[in-house]
Amino acid sequence: MAERGMTAEDLEHATGIPVESLAIWMSPEGIIRADTSLTNLIALCRLFGVSAAYLLGTSDERGVPAAYAPPRDFCKRLPAVLAKYRKTLPLTIRRTRLTSTHIRVWKTGGEPLASDILTLCAYLGCSPDELM
Repeated sequence: MAERGMTAEDLEHATGIPVESLAIWMSPEGIIRADTSLTNLIALCRLFGVSAAYLLGTSDERGVPAAYAPPRDFCKRLPAVLAKYRKTLPLTIRRTRLTSTHIRVWKTGGEPLASDILTLCAYLGCSPDELM
């Protein structure tokens, strides 16, 4: 935020994310914490003009924000990404901290958190931007 000369209030106005949430999510290192929703993560990527990988601290390259799909469609896109890496949903659930409850929530339009995205990235060996 300081890099762009923005206050927390400016960021709230630009993204719609309440100042209280911003204060909770931001680590001392300036990296977005794991409990950030996908909608808010996308809003921050677009505002700062950086990739999700950069914002989540998995890449030192600033990148550019991708043309992210609507967060509510995350679960619809997930099988194709898993197939690309020759993984299945049941295997993913067994080998990660994700549960069938996560999938049920996503299927009903719930959003994954940044920690869920990072879990999937670590398992698949892909970038957060590819999942989003």
